[in-house]
Amino acid sequence: MSRLLLITCLGLMVFLACLEPPRDNPYDPNNPDKGYIAGTAYDHTLDFLEGALVKLKIGDVEIYSTQTDFQGNYEFAEVDPGLYTLVAEAEYYNTLTFEDVEIKSYTHYDTFNLYFQELYFNFENEQSGTAEPFGFRQLLGTWQIQEDQGEPGQHSIPMVYGATNNTSSTAYSLAVVRDTLDDFWLGANIKVLGSSGWSWRAGLALRYQDTNNYYLIQFTTGSLSLVKVRDGSPLPMAIVDTLNFAADTWYYVSAHLYGSSIKVYLDFEELFEVDDTSSPILAGIGGLWLKSDDPAIDARANFDDVYVAP
Repeated sequence: MSRLLLITCLGLMVFLACLEPPRDNPYDPNNPDKGYIAGTAYDHTLDFLEGALVKLKIGDVEIYSTQTDFQGNYEFAEVDPGLYTLVAEAEYYNTLTFEDVEIKSYTHYDTFNLYFQELYFNFENEQSGTAEPFGFRQLLGTWQIQEDQGEPGQHSIPMVYGATNNTSSTAYSLAVVRDTLDDFWLGANIKVLGSSGWSWRAGLALRYQDTNNYYLIQFTTGSLSLVKVRDGSPLPMAIVDTLNFAADTWYYVSAHLYGSSIKVYLDFEELFEVDDTSSPILAGIGGLWLKSDDPAIDARANFDDVYVAP
């Protein structure tokens, strides 16, 4: 009897070993109960954003990918349980990255919405010669998309937004981002070309309302300053005159405006902060700016990697 019992137990053990193990672990990739995740992508005006590329990754490996439809919707209907990084990319916007997105079996999450707020313009998909690339208006002077293959580690290549100014034809050259903003970040890579001589100014226009009201970040060969133009009258607000800016060299100039405060940065390091308590300009357009102070010489500059964060 004991011999029969032993044989029976051994047979039962072999039988059980051949069975598929239970799949109650929510992170088991073989679990037949997949996860679900979906949502809607919006642009910086809160309109639906079509054509955004949405990916689920584990480490550097892309596991799933899809694109948003005309109503900004995306979905991953059957996702193996696990811990993912969700990456969303859209032209003219900074990439969105969400770490540690947990997807379990039985999970149905349909409100993982994507808000693209930070605009990024590298001009790579613009045609050479275009005066007004997507998102920009040419207000003064001559602007066009052109190639600049130099210094690939310092800016995105090959396309840039080039400006030309001669004071005999216009006081300065100005191209602006189309949206009116109040508090925002604005930054750009800027390179003044060597053919511009020594008498030039370049930089960013901030909260530009019209030709008589705006802030201006401007750098010359030896300084970087912030100027307010109010009712046509320029008022210097801050200056750092211990700097040296060489031609044919890229510099990243940026500013953060919030209320009456303006912070100015050079190559991502803060130079100064100004609190404009006297008739501040609280809203307007951001832009790119170039001026020649020598009517005999055209100033030329290239702008690239323009970043705007409302």
